[in-house]
Amino acid sequence: MGFADAAEKRRLRSEAAADRRRKATIFTKARYLDRSDVTPRNPQPNGPVLRSFDCGVNVNLTGDPEHQGILSRYGYDAWLWVTIRRGAIRTGSHAGEATCYVRLDGQEVGFLSAHQMMTHSGQLPADGTVMLAHIPNSSDDRNRHRWRLRIQLPEGDAENASDSDVP
Repeated sequence: MGFADAAEKRRLRSEAAADRRRKATIFTKARYLDRSDVTPRNPQPNGPVLRSFDCGVNVNLTGDPEHQGILSRYGYDAWLWVTIRRGAIRTGSHAGEATCYVRLDGQEVGFLSAHQMMTHSGQLPADGTVMLAHIPNSSDDRNRHRWRLRIQLPEGDAENASDSDVP
């Protein structure tokens, strides 16, 4: 077996592994959206729309207790329109780093972590956008009486894709 043969085998193995990951991702997304009504329950804000179901990313809720009320009004498994705008993290160890702030019905409810922003900044328009978000319906959330929010983004940068939060 020559060097070219070994290199070709590695390339084919790598392509096969990538294809398996792609199919597994499609299957996972299909199960995540299976029998879900993805019709947003709130009015669509004005602005350019980035509509994707590729990758769900958890939003860090700001003022968590106060935002539970706005999310609980919609209930679990609700799909919503949100707006996002670029900004800087205001407090904590990542203060000053780039983020996107998420607004629901005109009220700021959260932001992307510094790591999420590194992974997904290329997919987010500089001038902000309107996008879909989802309140997951998990037994853990129901037992704790908490509501989380996930925004739906296109896939992250390839080098960071293994760290992204796929539904």
